[in-house]
Amino acid sequence: MREVYTHSGKVGHAPWIVPLVGALVALASGYPYAYATRHAPLHALQFAALLAFVFVVFLGVGVAGKLANARSLAVMVALGALAGLLALYAAWAGHLSLDLSEGGPERGYFALLCDPLGLRDALLALHAKPPSSPGRPTLIGGELWALWGAEALVIVGAGVAGGIATLSGDVFCEPCGEWAEEVKPAPRLVIPKDASVLADLRAGSCAALAELAPRGEGLGTYLEVTIQQCPHCRATATYQVHWVERRVGRREAEELTTKAWTPQLICDAAQVEAFRRLAAREALAQAAPDHEAAHGGDAHAQA
Repeated sequence: MREVYTHSGKVGHAPWIVPLVGALVALASGYPYAYATRHAPLHALQFAALLAFVFVVFLGVGVAGKLANARSLAVMVALGALAGLLALYAAWAGHLSLDLSEGGPERGYFALLCDPLGLRDALLALHAKPPSSPGRPTLIGGELWALWGAEALVIVGAGVAGGIATLSGDVFCEPCGEWAEEVKPAPRLVIPKDASVLADLRAGSCAALAELAPRGEGLGTYLEVTIQQCPHCRATATYQVHWVERRVGRREAEELTTKAWTPQLICDAAQVEAFRRLAAREALAQAAPDHEAAHGGDAHAQA
């Protein structure tokens, strides 16, 4: 059985980079999000503002984790939750500044950001007597807490998801201190009918992969090998076999479904070169019919 790649668990610079980026994202986007959700004329636009806000939180945590070279899932989940809480705090400060500030929304926003106890008191006061908006129902009591709780779960969950995404599917070279890069083109291979060959593939047999016929880009089901390799030392490398299905959907548009069929398996530089040859073999197999068609057309024209 070939060895499966796992992250080392080292935290890198994540303990200070992720909270810093999370705070900057919260500071920059909390008030615009609150303003958009309060003044948007349609519920669909309010929901779109929420989606945009959680995407910014998700992306910020993911990018920060990558820049920090974080390789610990537990640490990134915790830091992602912290970044989500910072974003939630900024969003609440934005909401309350719009509702309660007497000196102008912008000044009230930054004042609440710097005053957690004042924000708490304002939040409780708002819950006791929520403001009414023309044309919109006013939520009170448990309904208001439920709305706030749902918003909190979504925003904090976006931070946690960003932390998980940092480590999903990527490979880190410990000797070089760099993330590996994907090697393209990826070999596409015909799925074998022999169950024993499939079992060997799942167990990490590269020899079984080399025996499979190349597969083009047309519709159907096939195997695709995703390779990652350190661009510096080239010693750290992995491959993963995906089960891919291309089909025509209901609207006559092509749909692509990809499912990881094996875990990320460790290989060496020699095996990466073997995968490159597999991809080149596929390119030659595709080029041959095109070459024959072109020459056949020329011969027909001369005749």
